[in-house]
Amino acid sequence: MARTSTKAADRAKSQVQIIDRDLYHLREIRRRYSSRMVKMGLASWIIGIVAFTASIYIWVGINIASGLVNIWAPLLIVALAAPIVISAIFIRRLVAKERRLEQMRKNLLDRFEKAMLKKVEKMVTKK
Repeated sequence: MARTSTKAADRAKSQVQIIDRDLYHLREIRRRYSSRMVKMGLASWIIGIVAFTASIYIWVGINIASGLVNIWAPLLIVALAAPIVISAIFIRRLVAKERRLEQMRKNLLDRFEKAMLKKVEKMVTKK
């Protein structure tokens, strides 16, 4: 019986190590992804504003565009929000996956602790 609790403890320990490694990689991916998305979001926003402004000036004309500020200013705000919303959605998915892995890790650590306690209990009762 002590052998099965030892196997269970070893199995739980190896699973905890696997999840720890996955959590570490996931956190690194999230950190890198977040910084890249912020940089790319800012760059795409700046390019979008330039392209939008250039197209307004070309399409409508310089004289008329000065009168249409009330129409296209809210569109620029939406252009700012789009990359941020996209980044937030992807980061939220990574955070949810990280939470799930942390919960699995906690459960496995509980199983490992119970298996080790059973092992110690068997050793104490044998003496």
